Amino acid sequence: MSVIAGGRNILSQFRRQKEGMIGLIIVVILTILSFASPLIVPGNSMATRHAELSAPAWMSVFDPDYFPDMTLVNATFKSAQDMNKFFIDTTQSGSNFYTHYEWVSEGAPNSPGALNLTIMDDPNKQLDYAKPEGKIRVSYFFTWTKNKPPLKFTAHMAFKLVNRGNFTLYKTTAYEVSIAAYITYRGMSGEELRFELGRKGIIVPPQKYDPEEGIYIIEPPTIDVGKWLDITSLLESLYKNTMFTKGANLEVRFTITFRVKDPNHRVAGGISVLLDKIWLKAESHYYGVFGTDNYGRDIFAMVLDGLKISLFVGIVATVLSIFIGGLVGLISGYFGGKVDEVLMRIVDFLMVMPGLPLLITLAFVFTQMGVRPLYALIIVLTVFGWAGMARVIRSQVLSLKSAIYVEAAKAAGASSTWIIRKHILPGVWPLVMMYLMTGVVGNILAEASLSFLGVLTPDWPSIGRILQEASVQSAGGGGGGVGGGGGGAFIAWWWVLFPGLTLTLIGLAFYLIGDALVKIFNPKMRGY
Repeated sequence: MSVIAGGRNILSQFRRQKEGMIGLIIVVILTILSFASPLIVPGNSMATRHAELSAPAWMSVFDPDYFPDMTLVNATFKSAQDMNKFFIDTTQSGSNFYTHYEWVSEGAPNSPGALNLTIMDDPNKQLDYAKPEGKIRVSYFFTWTKNKPPLKFTAHMAFKLVNRGNFTLYKTTAYEVSIAAYITYRGMSGEELRFELGRKGIIVPPQKYDPEEGIYIIEPPTIDVGKWLDITSLLESLYKNTMFTKGANLEVRFTITFRVKDPNHRVAGGISVLLDKIWLKAESHYYGVFGTDNYGRDIFAMVLDGLKISLFVGIVATVLSIFIGGLVGLISGYFGGKVDEVLMRIVDFLMVMPGLPLLITLAFVFTQMGVRPLYALIIVLTVFGWAGMARVIRSQVLSLKSAIYVEAAKAAGASSTWIIRKHILPGVWPLVMMYLMTGVVGNILAEASLSFLGVLTPDWPSIGRILQEASVQSAGGGGGGVGGGGGGAFIAWWWVLFPGLTLTLIGLAFYLIGDALVKIFNPKMRGY
């Protein structure tokens, strides 16, 4: 019986094995999902998509206080009417300052317009020492109507600073410019807000708030004159969870300040700041099929992307192990003698070597050589995987080569290559097939284990890496309950459960296939 005919016979019998077909269907579905991941979950699987440690979206049906993601405001200033979304306060300046605002058609990249805020100092007027600064506030007011705070509150703004004076900003000691965003209760100063939070047990450090404005959301950035800058920041959980109570009237202020530092060097002129792409987002406690990790990455997207790596590593490492182990086993078993002695001593050496210390050593060597961790992992798994296969194949070859039909072929003058191809390989084929199934799942789990232990630091979104990051976060005391709002030593359960179940499903599928193959090749097992 030829190898091809034997393969067809195996497939015919395999179709009658229910557990084998179930395992094959699971593998096919997982493979299709992994390659279809760019269509199912578009974009970079390692990118932040939502609030950190968001629970799976389907859990929201059990939460009576659920609310969807909300964009409170999204202003790109397409026209002057977009200014009406905000309250613009120009009354906070000293009497020697002139303030003005208007809509202009010069917007940020890919934006049709912007809000132009101008602050000018008149050196012919006596400096107002009570308010030695020009200030404009752009405020957005809203009332929080939900029963619990958002999991994440994010603010964004784009701005460009324009010099309107006879001086060089940041090289003069006369003026300083500040552009920042704050949050406070409606109408409260920063000092009043600090006192109110203190009554609730929240101590606000001096560097976290401005006494006149509120708590920083976007702190004063380093500014390049004449260049558009984009800044996104978020409100810390400590303040968010305290301020976002049901019915709270909140205010977000984008404040521009032009302050006099040295009254003796004032000059005629000032600044303009173009504000654009202002948005405020409140993200819910739920996202995606599997939720998110502590970086806000979609676990479902990473698992789908990691399936490709797991299957690739498992199949490639197993095929290489079968090729090397099968070849060594055939040569050693068929030719015997000194060849057998040398090859088996190499096999014995590999099988008695302590695995983990050698893996750590190889990981260091590969890192120093600049080998990509993915390829290094395949090499490591292959090096440690072929020895056992070689010994099993050798035993089978020793049994087959003593058969009468093999001795007859030798007596008839058949070459060793012909005997191996016609008589030895068909007898070895069942072992190869069973090892292929069991070896794949073993290498997949080994990849997950090595990634989990950090022996080879993965540069891919593998399932082992997901579990490894979850374990590190747990050891560091991060994570929390549903929504991730609290601290503690327990991570979000979905971060471990779903990647772990995926690995379990892969292992179950290949073991079902392997069990079906055992029954095909060993008729005595078909009744079990």
